[in-house]
Amino acid sequence: TALTVLNLSWNLLRDVAASKFLVGLESNNTLTTLDLSWNSFGDVLQCQQLCDALSLGNCAITDLNLSFNRITDKSALILSHTLESKSDQIKLKKLCLQGNPIGQLGARALMHAFATGGRELIMTKVNMSLV
Repeated sequence: TALTVLNLSWNLLRDVAASKFLVGLESNNTLTTLDLSWNSFGDVLQCQQLCDALSLGNCAITDLNLSFNRITDKSALILSHTLESKSDQIKLKKLCLQGNPIGQLGARALMHAFATGGRELIMTKVNMSLV
């Protein structure tokens, strides 16, 4: 049977290891739930690579947990832009971003990207103010 759920939380994935994992993710078409919480996918390069993998037509991920990955406004903007510009290619339905230092600009962009399409965005315990 094919792997559909993968939990890689708390694995200290960052830099080269994160990039290599994301290259491998590009060719996976069975994984639907991926937990990458408590790693370092908040870096702009890794975030862009993740978005590239998600936007490939064969990516089946519907549930993604990126909690506590040091995702900032820059990475949140990359995520939101990809979700909006490639919404027809991305199967993602639920994104969890708890505990990331997402600022007001990134939070607003993500909420806008998730406002349509029946997607669920979880952003509790983030360091931001929407005032």
